[in-house]
Amino acid sequence: MTTQYALGALIAALVWSSAGSAAELTDAQARHFFNAKGCNGCHDVEEVHLAPSFRSVSSRYSADKDGRMEELAQKIIHGGAGNWGVVPMISNPKVTLEEARAVASWILTFNARHPSK
Repeated sequence: MTTQYALGALIAALVWSSAGSAAELTDAQARHFFNAKGCNGCHDVEEVHLAPSFRSVSSRYSADKDGRMEELAQKIIHGGAGNWGVVPMISNPKVTLEEARAVASWILTFNARHPSK
């Protein structure tokens, strides 16, 4: 089984519950996804590189996580610019909507699960 297939199967199995909300990814599953899809080329969990850290995104948007999850999921797939400075986020069309929603949910709940010290 290829790594990409295994990752897709794992996320597909986790993503949407019958209630219609995104399932929780573990930190290990999220990090595996970021490695497999190249997200960590620009993003880091704690530090700013070319793009904001996942902690920063969580800080900015978590107060309205229900309203922001779909917006972030779409940005993960289609990219965008202007929200965090001049460096645009590239599109990632190989990420499915379900994967993007699961990752967006993980990001939005990151600070609640990992408070700053």
